[in-house]
Amino acid sequence: MIRVLLVALVACVWLLPMVAMGLTVASFAPVNETALGLTQYLGVNSIVLGVYSNPVMNYLYVTYLRVNATGGLLVLSNGEVVGNVNLPNCTLPYMVSVDYSDNIAYVSCPQSNLIYIVNGESASITGEVEVFLSPMWLYYDNYTGLLYAIASGSGKFMQYNPSNGSLRYFEVASTIGNLWPPVIVIPNGALNLLYVVYKTGYVLYLNYTTLQLSRDYCLNCIVVNLNSTPLYAYYDSVRNILFVSTEGGLYALDGVTGHILYSINGSFTWLTANVNEGLLYALSGDTVYVYVYTRHEPFEVGLIHLPVSGSTMAVIGDVLYVTLPMLNTIDEITFYKSSSGLYPLYVYVNSTGYNLTLSGPLSIKLSSLRGNVTLMLPNGIYNLTVTLPKGYYAQPSSVQFAIHDSTVKVYVPVYSSFKLIFIENGLALNDTWSVWVYGLTSYGGLFNSSTTAPAGEPIVFYLEPGSYRFVVNPVFGYSPTPVTGVVTVSSAGELTIPVNF
Repeated sequence: MIRVLLVALVACVWLLPMVAMGLTVASFAPVNETALGLTQYLGVNSIVLGVYSNPVMNYLYVTYLRVNATGGLLVLSNGEVVGNVNLPNCTLPYMVSVDYSDNIAYVSCPQSNLIYIVNGESASITGEVEVFLSPMWLYYDNYTGLLYAIASGSGKFMQYNPSNGSLRYFEVASTIGNLWPPVIVIPNGALNLLYVVYKTGYVLYLNYTTLQLSRDYCLNCIVVNLNSTPLYAYYDSVRNILFVSTEGGLYALDGVTGHILYSINGSFTWLTANVNEGLLYALSGDTVYVYVYTRHEPFEVGLIHLPVSGSTMAVIGDVLYVTLPMLNTIDEITFYKSSSGLYPLYVYVNSTGYNLTLSGPLSIKLSSLRGNVTLMLPNGIYNLTVTLPKGYYAQPSSVQFAIHDSTVKVYVPVYSSFKLIFIENGLALNDTWSVWVYGLTSYGGLFNSSTTAPAGEPIVFYLEPGSYRFVVNPVFGYSPTPVTGVVTVSSAGELTIPVNF
Protein backbone atom coordinates (compact mmCIF):
# COMPACT_ATOMS: atom_id res chain seq x y z
CA MET A 1 0.00 0.00 0.00
CA ILE A 2 1.30 3.47 -0.85
CA ARG A 3 0.37 6.42 1.31
CA VAL A 4 1.41 10.04 1.21
CA LEU A 5 2.83 12.02 4.11
CA LEU A 6 1.29 15.45 4.03
CA VAL A 7 1.92 18.54 6.06
CA ALA A 8 0.94 22.12 5.41
CA LEU A 9 2.72 24.72 7.51
CA VAL A 10 0.68 27.90 7.25
CA ALA A 11 1.75 31.33 8.46
CA CYS A 12 -1.16 33.76 8.86
CA VAL A 13 -0.66 37.51 9.21
CA TRP A 14 -3.37 39.66 10.79
CA LEU A 15 -3.77 43.01 9.12
CA LEU A 16 -5.87 45.99 10.05
CA PRO A 17 -8.57 44.78 9.46
CA MET A 18 -7.82 42.37 6.59
CA VAL A 19 -6.01 38.99 6.76
CA ALA A 20 -3.12 38.13 4.44
CA MET A 21 -1.76 34.64 3.97
CA GLY A 22 2.01 34.34 4.07
CA LEU A 23 4.27 31.77 2.47
CA THR A 24 2.79 28.28 2.72
CA VAL A 25 4.93 25.13 2.74
CA ALA A 26 3.49 21.73 1.83
CA SER A 27 5.61 18.57 2.01
CA PHE A 28 4.63 15.32 0.31
CA ALA A 29 6.62 12.13 0.95
CA PRO A 30 5.34 8.83 -0.44
CA VAL A 31 5.83 5.86 1.87
CA ASN A 32 5.35 2.14 1.52
CA GLU A 33 3.26 0.40 4.17
CA THR A 34 3.25 -3.34 4.74
CA ALA A 35 0.99 -4.97 7.32
CA LEU A 36 2.78 -7.72 9.24
CA GLY A 37 -0.06 -10.02 10.30
CA LEU A 38 0.85 -12.02 13.39
CA THR A 39 -2.29 -14.04 14.07
CA GLN A 40 -0.80 -17.12 12.42
CA TYR A 41 2.00 -17.09 15.00
CA LEU A 42 0.07 -15.96 18.06
CA GLY A 43 -3.37 -17.49 17.60
CA VAL A 44 -6.83 -15.98 17.19
CA ASN A 45 -7.23 -15.17 20.89
CA SER A 46 -4.14 -12.97 21.04
CA ILE A 47 -3.71 -9.20 20.89
CA VAL A 48 -0.48 -7.49 19.87
CA LEU A 49 0.62 -4.96 22.50
CA GLY A 50 3.99 -3.50 21.58
CA VAL A 51 7.00 -3.67 19.27
CA TYR A 52 10.63 -3.06 20.29
CA SER A 53 13.85 -3.33 18.32
CA ASN A 54 17.50 -4.19 18.44
CA PRO A 55 18.69 -2.07 15.50
CA VAL A 56 22.23 -3.42 15.81
CA MET A 57 21.22 -7.07 15.36
CA ASN A 58 18.11 -6.33 13.24
CA TYR A 59 15.76 -8.02 15.72
CA LEU A 60 12.16 -7.19 16.60
CA TYR A 61 10.49 -8.11 19.88
CA VAL A 62 6.69 -8.13 19.92
CA THR A 63 4.72 -8.38 23.17
CA TYR A 64 1.20 -9.77 23.16
CA LEU A 65 -1.54 -10.96 25.48
CA ARG A 66 -3.77 -13.99 25.14
CA VAL A 67 -7.33 -14.28 26.38
CA ASN A 68 -7.52 -16.48 29.49
CA ALA A 69 -3.81 -17.27 29.22
CA THR A 70 -0.41 -15.78 29.91
CA GLY A 71 1.21 -13.30 27.56
CA GLY A 72 4.26 -13.80 25.44
CA LEU A 73 7.10 -12.38 23.40
CA LEU A 74 7.46 -13.05 19.67
CA VAL A 75 11.04 -12.74 18.42
CA LEU A 76 11.74 -11.88 14.77
CA SER A 77 14.99 -11.45 12.86
CA ASN A 78 15.11 -9.92 9.38
CA GLY A 79 11.37 -10.46 9.09
CA GLU A 80 11.52 -14.15 10.01
CA VAL A 81 10.18 -15.61 13.26
CA VAL A 82 12.96 -16.87 15.54
CA GLY A 83 10.65 -18.13 18.25
CA ASN A 84 7.61 -17.53 20.41
CA VAL A 85 8.38 -17.15 24.12
CA ASN A 86 5.68 -17.90 26.67
CA LEU A 87 5.98 -15.64 29.74
CA PRO A 88 4.70 -17.59 32.79
CA ASN A 89 2.43 -15.65 35.17
CA CYS A 90 2.65 -12.61 32.89
CA THR A 91 -0.86 -11.86 31.68
CA LEU A 92 -0.01 -8.37 30.39
CA PRO A 93 3.63 -7.73 29.39
CA TYR A 94 4.19 -4.02 29.86
CA MET A 95 7.49 -2.99 28.27
CA VAL A 96 10.70 -4.30 26.69
CA SER A 97 14.22 -2.88 26.72
CA VAL A 98 17.10 -4.48 24.82
CA ASP A 99 20.80 -5.07 25.41
CA TYR A 100 22.02 -4.50 21.86
CA SER A 101 25.42 -6.20 22.07
CA ASP A 102 24.23 -9.46 23.67
CA ASN A 103 20.75 -9.29 22.11
CA ILE A 104 19.03 -9.78 25.46
CA ALA A 105 15.47 -8.52 25.94
CA TYR A 106 14.18 -7.51 29.36
CA VAL A 107 10.38 -7.75 29.70
CA SER A 108 8.49 -6.16 32.60
CA CYS A 109 5.48 -8.00 34.04
CA PRO A 110 3.85 -5.85 36.73
CA GLN A 111 1.20 -8.44 37.65
CA SER A 112 3.79 -11.01 38.74
CA ASN A 113 6.42 -8.52 40.02
CA LEU A 114 8.92 -9.96 37.55
CA ILE A 115 11.28 -8.83 34.83
CA TYR A 116 11.98 -11.68 32.42
CA ILE A 117 15.36 -12.02 30.74
CA VAL A 118 15.02 -13.39 27.19
CA ASN A 119 17.85 -14.42 24.87
CA GLY A 120 16.92 -13.17 21.41
CA GLU A 121 18.97 -15.61 19.35
CA SER A 122 17.56 -18.68 21.08
CA ALA A 123 14.17 -17.09 21.85
CA SER A 124 14.27 -18.51 25.36
CA ILE A 125 13.99 -17.26 28.93
CA THR A 126 17.40 -17.28 30.60
CA GLY A 127 16.45 -15.69 33.91
CA GLU A 128 14.12 -13.44 35.84
CA VAL A 129 14.40 -10.55 38.28
CA GLU A 130 11.99 -10.29 41.20
CA VAL A 131 10.98 -6.68 41.74
CA PHE A 132 9.16 -5.05 44.62
CA LEU A 133 6.69 -3.81 43.47
CA SER A 134 5.07 -3.88 39.98
CA PRO A 135 7.87 -3.16 37.47
CA MET A 136 6.64 -1.15 34.50
CA TRP A 137 8.91 1.29 32.65
CA LEU A 138 12.25 -0.29 31.63
CA TYR A 139 15.43 1.17 30.17
CA TYR A 140 18.65 -0.74 29.54
CA ASP A 141 21.74 1.48 29.42
CA ASN A 142 23.86 0.07 26.60
CA TYR A 143 26.77 2.25 27.77
CA THR A 144 27.06 0.98 31.36
CA GLY A 145 25.33 -2.39 30.98
CA LEU A 146 22.84 -1.58 33.77
CA LEU A 147 19.07 -1.97 33.67
CA TYR A 148 16.76 0.61 35.24
CA ALA A 149 13.06 0.20 35.97
CA ILE A 150 10.19 1.97 37.66
CA ALA A 151 8.79 -0.09 40.53
CA SER A 152 5.43 1.64 40.33
CA GLY A 153 3.90 -0.10 43.32
CA SER A 154 6.60 1.21 45.66
CA GLY A 155 7.05 4.68 44.18
CA LYS A 156 10.75 3.97 43.60
CA PHE A 157 13.05 3.25 40.71
CA MET A 158 15.55 0.42 40.67
CA GLN A 159 18.90 -0.52 39.16
CA TYR A 160 19.76 -4.08 38.15
CA ASN A 161 23.29 -5.22 37.33
CA PRO A 162 23.14 -8.29 35.04
CA SER A 163 26.82 -9.10 35.58
CA ASN A 164 26.41 -9.87 39.31
CA GLY A 165 22.64 -9.98 39.78
CA SER A 166 22.59 -7.08 42.27
CA LEU A 167 19.38 -5.10 42.65
CA ARG A 168 19.16 -1.64 44.24
CA TYR A 169 16.19 0.64 44.90
CA PHE A 170 16.28 4.44 44.98
CA GLU A 171 13.94 7.11 46.22
CA VAL A 172 15.61 10.46 45.65
CA ALA A 173 14.16 13.52 47.35
CA SER A 174 14.98 17.21 47.05
CA THR A 175 13.75 20.50 48.39
CA ILE A 176 10.73 20.17 46.11
CA GLY A 177 8.27 18.05 48.02
CA ASN A 178 6.11 16.75 45.16
CA LEU A 179 8.78 14.75 43.31
CA TRP A 180 6.64 11.65 43.49
CA PRO A 181 5.93 9.17 42.08
CA PRO A 182 8.50 8.48 39.35
CA VAL A 183 7.03 7.16 36.09
CA ILE A 184 9.98 7.28 33.67
CA VAL A 185 13.69 6.73 34.18
CA ILE A 186 16.34 7.07 31.45
CA PRO A 187 20.04 6.53 32.22
CA ASN A 188 22.77 8.47 30.45
CA GLY A 189 25.82 6.50 31.44
CA ALA A 190 28.11 8.39 29.07
CA LEU A 191 27.51 11.60 31.05
CA ASN A 192 27.01 9.96 34.48
CA LEU A 193 23.44 11.23 34.58
CA LEU A 194 20.05 9.75 35.26
CA TYR A 195 16.84 11.40 34.07
CA VAL A 196 13.84 10.71 36.31
CA VAL A 197 10.44 11.98 35.18
CA TYR A 198 7.73 12.29 37.82
CA LYS A 199 3.97 12.10 37.42
CA THR A 200 3.70 15.65 38.73
CA GLY A 201 5.53 16.99 35.65
CA TYR A 202 9.00 17.39 37.14
CA VAL A 203 12.15 16.10 35.47
CA LEU A 204 15.09 15.40 37.78
CA TYR A 205 18.66 15.29 36.47
CA LEU A 206 20.61 13.08 38.87
CA ASN A 207 24.37 12.77 39.02
CA TYR A 208 25.40 9.16 39.67
CA THR A 209 27.02 10.39 42.90
CA THR A 210 23.54 11.17 44.19
CA LEU A 211 22.57 7.52 43.97
CA GLN A 212 25.12 6.70 46.66
CA LEU A 213 23.44 9.01 49.19
CA SER A 214 20.36 8.61 51.33
CA ARG A 215 16.96 9.67 50.03
CA ASP A 216 17.08 13.02 51.85
CA TYR A 217 19.80 14.39 49.59
CA CYS A 218 19.89 15.56 46.01
CA LEU A 219 23.47 16.51 45.27
CA ASN A 220 24.09 18.54 42.10
CA CYS A 221 20.52 17.94 40.97
CA ILE A 222 18.79 19.87 38.20
CA VAL A 223 15.02 20.11 38.45
CA VAL A 224 12.88 21.05 35.44
CA ASN A 225 9.17 21.71 35.92
CA LEU A 226 7.16 21.05 32.75
CA ASN A 227 3.84 21.76 34.53
CA SER A 228 2.10 18.88 32.77
CA THR A 229 1.54 15.16 33.20
CA PRO A 230 4.24 13.19 31.34
CA LEU A 231 3.30 10.59 28.73
CA TYR A 232 6.61 9.32 27.33
CA ALA A 233 10.29 10.21 26.98
CA TYR A 234 13.09 9.50 24.52
CA TYR A 235 16.80 10.34 24.68
CA ASP A 236 18.97 11.08 21.63
CA SER A 237 22.55 10.48 22.76
CA VAL A 238 24.03 11.79 19.48
CA ARG A 239 22.51 15.28 19.80
CA ASN A 240 22.22 15.12 23.60
CA ILE A 241 18.49 15.90 23.59
CA LEU A 242 15.96 14.54 26.07
CA PHE A 243 12.47 14.57 24.56
CA VAL A 244 9.65 14.51 27.11
CA SER A 245 6.08 14.25 25.86
CA THR A 246 3.38 15.57 28.19
CA GLU A 247 -0.33 16.24 28.02
CA GLY A 248 0.57 19.89 27.44
CA GLY A 249 3.13 19.41 24.67
CA LEU A 250 6.42 17.82 23.64
CA TYR A 251 9.58 19.36 25.13
CA ALA A 252 13.16 19.06 23.91
CA LEU A 253 15.58 19.46 26.84
CA ASP A 254 19.34 19.85 26.82
CA GLY A 255 20.76 16.59 28.15
CA VAL A 256 23.22 18.36 30.48
CA THR A 257 21.67 21.63 31.61
CA GLY A 258 17.95 20.82 31.46
CA HIS A 259 17.39 23.96 29.40
CA ILE A 260 14.26 23.74 27.23
CA LEU A 261 15.53 23.96 23.64
CA TYR A 262 12.06 24.12 22.08
CA SER A 263 8.58 22.67 22.35
CA ILE A 264 6.10 21.11 19.93
CA ASN A 265 2.34 21.33 20.25
CA GLY A 266 0.56 18.02 20.74
CA SER A 267 0.16 15.14 23.17
CA PHE A 268 2.17 12.14 21.99
CA THR A 269 1.95 8.74 23.67
CA TRP A 270 5.10 7.27 22.09
CA LEU A 271 8.33 8.64 20.64
CA THR A 272 11.15 7.11 18.66
CA ALA A 273 13.74 8.39 16.21
CA ASN A 274 15.95 7.61 13.27
CA VAL A 275 18.92 9.29 14.93
CA ASN A 276 21.22 8.90 11.93
CA GLU A 277 18.92 11.02 9.78
CA GLY A 278 17.61 13.28 12.55
CA LEU A 279 14.01 12.10 12.15
CA LEU A 280 11.68 12.13 15.16
CA TYR A 281 8.47 10.09 15.09
CA ALA A 282 5.72 11.15 17.50
CA LEU A 283 2.58 9.01 17.85
CA SER A 284 -0.83 10.47 18.64
CA GLY A 285 -3.78 8.14 18.14
CA ASP A 286 -3.88 7.04 14.50
CA THR A 287 -1.31 9.61 13.32
CA VAL A 288 2.48 9.59 13.35
CA TYR A 289 3.98 13.08 13.13
CA VAL A 290 7.39 13.16 11.45
CA TYR A 291 9.91 15.88 12.29
CA VAL A 292 13.37 16.68 11.02
CA TYR A 293 15.04 18.01 14.14
CA THR A 294 18.24 19.62 15.34
CA ARG A 295 19.29 21.03 18.71
CA HIS A 296 17.80 24.34 17.67
CA GLU A 297 14.41 23.64 16.12
CA PRO A 298 12.15 20.99 14.58
CA PHE A 299 10.56 20.98 11.12
CA GLU A 300 7.41 18.98 10.54
CA VAL A 301 7.92 17.11 7.27
CA GLY A 302 4.97 14.76 7.19
CA LEU A 303 2.07 12.91 8.71
CA ILE A 304 1.58 9.16 8.52
CA HIS A 305 -2.10 8.28 8.82
CA LEU A 306 -2.51 4.80 10.28
CA PRO A 307 -5.56 2.59 9.62
CA VAL A 308 -6.33 2.58 13.37
CA SER A 309 -4.74 3.90 16.55
CA GLY A 310 -1.19 2.74 17.25
CA SER A 311 0.35 1.85 20.60
CA THR A 312 4.16 1.66 20.30
CA MET A 313 6.84 2.31 17.68
CA ALA A 314 10.33 1.04 16.93
CA VAL A 315 12.98 1.80 14.31
CA ILE A 316 15.51 -0.37 12.50
CA GLY A 317 17.54 1.58 9.96
CA ASP A 318 15.14 3.51 7.74
CA VAL A 319 12.13 1.36 8.64
CA LEU A 320 9.48 2.41 11.16
CA TYR A 321 7.37 -0.24 12.89
CA VAL A 322 4.05 0.66 14.55
CA THR A 323 1.85 -1.74 16.51
CA LEU A 324 -1.87 -1.71 15.67
CA PRO A 325 -3.59 -3.72 18.46
CA MET A 326 -7.08 -3.34 16.97
CA LEU A 327 -5.92 -5.09 13.78
CA ASN A 328 -3.47 -7.40 15.57
CA THR A 329 -0.75 -6.32 13.14
CA ILE A 330 2.44 -4.31 12.90
CA ASP A 331 2.65 -1.58 10.27
CA GLU A 332 6.03 -1.60 8.52
CA ILE A 333 6.67 1.83 6.98
CA THR A 334 9.51 2.85 4.66
CA PHE A 335 10.21 6.06 2.74
CA TYR A 336 10.81 5.97 -0.98
CA LYS A 337 14.32 7.13 -1.89
CA SER A 338 15.29 9.05 -5.03
CA SER A 339 18.02 7.28 -7.00
CA SER A 340 19.71 10.65 -7.59
CA GLY A 341 19.36 11.81 -3.99
CA LEU A 342 17.56 14.93 -5.24
CA TYR A 343 13.96 15.96 -4.58
CA PRO A 344 11.86 18.68 -6.22
CA LEU A 345 11.11 22.06 -4.71
CA TYR A 346 8.28 23.88 -6.45
CA VAL A 347 7.96 27.62 -5.82
CA TYR A 348 4.67 29.15 -6.96
CA VAL A 349 4.80 32.94 -7.38
CA ASN A 350 2.18 34.91 -9.28
CA SER A 351 4.59 37.67 -10.24
CA THR A 352 7.29 38.68 -12.70
CA GLY A 353 10.65 40.26 -12.09
CA TYR A 354 11.14 38.77 -8.62
CA ASN A 355 14.35 37.44 -7.04
CA LEU A 356 14.79 34.18 -5.14
CA THR A 357 17.51 33.34 -2.61
CA LEU A 358 17.93 29.83 -1.20
CA SER A 359 20.43 28.91 1.52
CA GLY A 360 21.12 25.48 3.01
CA PRO A 361 23.02 22.42 1.73
CA LEU A 362 22.82 24.23 -1.62
CA SER A 363 22.95 28.02 -1.96
CA ILE A 364 21.16 29.48 -4.98
CA LYS A 365 20.42 33.04 -6.12
CA LEU A 366 18.08 33.64 -9.06
CA SER A 367 17.11 37.06 -10.43
CA SER A 368 14.38 38.54 -12.63
CA LEU A 369 12.24 35.42 -12.52
CA ARG A 370 8.86 35.04 -14.17
CA GLY A 371 6.20 32.79 -12.68
CA ASN A 372 6.89 29.44 -11.05
CA VAL A 373 10.29 27.82 -10.41
CA THR A 374 11.34 24.18 -9.93
CA LEU A 375 14.61 23.23 -8.21
CA MET A 376 16.06 19.78 -7.47
CA LEU A 377 17.60 19.66 -3.99
CA PRO A 378 19.21 17.14 -1.62
CA ASN A 379 17.81 16.46 1.85
CA GLY A 380 18.40 19.20 4.37
CA ILE A 381 17.08 22.34 6.03
CA TYR A 382 16.69 25.41 3.83
CA ASN A 383 15.82 29.08 4.10
CA LEU A 384 13.95 30.63 1.16
CA THR A 385 13.55 34.37 0.59
CA VAL A 386 11.52 35.96 -2.20
CA THR A 387 12.08 39.61 -3.12
CA LEU A 388 9.25 41.09 -5.17
CA PRO A 389 9.41 44.12 -7.48
CA LYS A 390 8.51 47.57 -6.20
CA GLY A 391 4.81 47.93 -5.53
CA TYR A 392 4.27 44.35 -4.33
CA TYR A 393 5.02 42.36 -1.21
CA ALA A 394 4.75 38.93 0.40
CA GLN A 395 4.34 38.89 4.15
CA PRO A 396 6.48 37.26 5.43
CA SER A 397 8.90 37.06 2.52
CA SER A 398 11.05 34.25 4.01
CA VAL A 399 10.35 30.74 5.20
CA GLN A 400 12.34 27.79 6.53
CA PHE A 401 11.55 24.24 5.50
CA ALA A 402 13.08 20.78 5.47
CA ILE A 403 13.37 18.28 2.65
CA HIS A 404 13.53 14.63 3.64
CA ASP A 405 12.84 12.22 0.79
CA SER A 406 9.99 14.53 -0.10
CA THR A 407 8.51 16.90 -2.62
CA VAL A 408 8.13 20.39 -1.17
CA LYS A 409 5.84 23.08 -2.52
CA VAL A 410 6.11 26.71 -1.44
CA TYR A 411 3.22 29.00 -2.28
CA VAL A 412 4.01 32.74 -2.30
CA PRO A 413 0.88 34.92 -2.35
CA VAL A 414 1.60 38.35 -3.82
CA TYR A 415 -0.13 41.52 -2.60
CA SER A 416 -0.18 45.07 -3.91
CA SER A 417 1.59 47.57 -1.68
CA PHE A 418 0.03 50.71 -0.24
CA LYS A 419 1.26 53.78 -2.10
CA LEU A 420 2.12 56.74 0.14
CA ILE A 421 2.74 59.87 -1.96
CA PHE A 422 4.17 63.21 -0.80
CA ILE A 423 3.77 66.29 -3.05
CA GLU A 424 5.59 69.52 -2.22
CA ASN A 425 4.63 73.11 -2.91
CA GLY A 426 6.65 76.27 -2.34
CA LEU A 427 10.29 75.27 -2.93
CA ALA A 428 12.57 77.04 -5.39
CA LEU A 429 13.36 75.22 -8.62
CA ASN A 430 16.92 74.20 -7.65
CA ASP A 431 16.04 72.96 -4.15
CA THR A 432 15.80 69.34 -3.06
CA TRP A 433 13.64 67.89 -0.34
CA SER A 434 13.37 64.56 1.51
CA VAL A 435 10.98 62.50 3.62
CA TRP A 436 11.79 59.82 6.20
CA VAL A 437 9.26 57.03 6.90
CA TYR A 438 9.71 54.40 9.61
CA GLY A 439 7.52 51.95 11.51
CA LEU A 440 6.48 48.34 11.99
CA THR A 441 4.58 46.15 9.58
CA SER A 442 1.66 44.18 10.95
CA TYR A 443 3.88 41.07 10.73
CA GLY A 444 6.46 42.71 12.99
CA GLY A 445 8.98 43.71 10.33
CA LEU A 446 10.88 46.99 10.61
CA PHE A 447 10.51 49.58 7.86
CA ASN A 448 13.01 52.46 7.75
CA SER A 449 13.51 54.47 4.56
CA SER A 450 14.42 58.01 3.52
CA THR A 451 13.92 59.35 -0.01
CA THR A 452 15.17 62.58 -1.63
CA ALA A 453 13.74 64.29 -4.73
CA PRO A 454 14.17 67.57 -6.66
CA ALA A 455 11.67 70.33 -6.00
CA GLY A 456 8.43 69.76 -7.83
CA GLU A 457 8.79 65.97 -7.99
CA PRO A 458 6.75 63.67 -5.73
CA ILE A 459 8.25 61.24 -3.20
CA VAL A 460 6.65 57.79 -3.12
CA PHE A 461 6.88 54.97 -0.55
CA TYR A 462 5.45 51.48 -1.03
CA LEU A 463 4.21 50.12 2.28
CA GLU A 464 2.91 46.86 3.65
CA PRO A 465 0.03 46.90 6.17
CA GLY A 466 1.22 48.34 9.45
CA SER A 467 1.70 51.59 11.36
CA TYR A 468 4.21 54.22 10.25
CA ARG A 469 5.46 57.69 11.14
CA PHE A 470 6.72 60.14 8.55
CA VAL A 471 9.08 63.08 9.01
CA VAL A 472 9.52 65.82 6.39
CA ASN A 473 13.11 66.96 6.70
CA PRO A 474 13.75 70.72 6.83
CA VAL A 475 15.12 72.59 3.82
CA PHE A 476 17.40 75.59 4.42
CA GLY A 477 15.27 78.72 4.52
CA TYR A 478 11.92 76.87 4.59
CA SER A 479 9.64 75.30 7.20
CA PRO A 480 7.52 72.32 6.05
CA THR A 481 3.89 71.77 6.98
CA PRO A 482 3.19 69.15 8.17
CA VAL A 483 6.51 68.26 9.77
CA THR A 484 5.48 64.82 10.95
CA GLY A 485 2.50 62.50 11.14
CA VAL A 486 1.26 58.92 11.51
CA VAL A 487 -0.15 56.68 8.79
CA THR A 488 -1.94 53.38 9.46
CA VAL A 489 -2.09 51.02 6.48
CA SER A 490 -4.73 48.30 6.39
CA SER A 491 -4.96 47.29 2.74
CA ALA A 492 -3.90 48.17 -0.77
CA GLY A 493 -4.56 51.73 -1.92
CA GLU A 494 -2.86 55.07 -1.89
CA LEU A 495 -2.73 58.30 0.08
CA THR A 496 -1.39 61.66 -1.05
CA ILE A 497 -0.04 64.08 1.56
CA PRO A 498 0.59 67.66 0.38
CA VAL A 499 3.60 69.37 1.97
CA ASN A 500 3.79 73.16 1.96
CA PHE A 501 7.09 75.01 2.45
